[in-house]
Amino acid sequence: MATTHRPIERAPTHPPDLITFTVAHRALRRGGSRLPLALRGLGVADTARARAIRRWYGGFHAELDGHHTVEDSVWFPALAGRVPTFAEHTDRLAREHQMLDDAQRGVALALDRLVETEAAAGARAAAHERACTLSSLLEGHLEFEDADILPLYLRHFTKEEYDEIEARARRLVAVRRLSFAVPWMLDAATPGERRRLLGHAPMAAKVLWYAGRRHHARLSARALGPTTEGVA
Repeated sequence: MATTHRPIERAPTHPPDLITFTVAHRALRRGGSRLPLALRGLGVADTARARAIRRWYGGFHAELDGHHTVEDSVWFPALAGRVPTFAEHTDRLAREHQMLDDAQRGVALALDRLVETEAAAGARAAAHERACTLSSLLEGHLEFEDADILPLYLRHFTKEEYDEIEARARRLVAVRRLSFAVPWMLDAATPGERRRLLGHAPMAAKVLWYAGRRHHARLSARALGPTTEGVA
């Protein structure tokens, strides 16, 4: 997909490293696509797995909410202040964030109903439909951001400027989210990406990864089924 923004005359000599956005978007895509598959395969009266799906989704929902909050509070204002043509996309970004918020709440309500009814057939079908809607919206939104929004940081910000914005964004992440957020995100990274992310991470994040990765892997497996990635 071609971008609609004109590149600046001279890009920064030392461009930003977008690895955090890259891995976060991959984790969101992966979660969004695995949830409908898990619900489609949910058996009749499989209440234990239904509860595991609901627990996992609580963490996923918080991560998507938090991702949008930080974008709206830090990342997008930084672009608006530097890139005049960014205004061309603000309406679309706001509209899609609102659509995703509505879809997320719909999935949460459907999963609550799924647990309450002990995975009754009608509740399974409704939850699967809501999850498919969320997955489709999320994929389209992330594709748009990857193609049209993230390259603006490469064109218009130096590595040092970008790192300062990322540090401000990191301070907005709620501490209560980290026990899910750290293993969830790093599990979506390749081994090389994981080493890079951990190399610059604070000690608390490293502890949460090494202490919590196996618990997160077990929850994900119970809720969504096994993956081929595994835990390194």
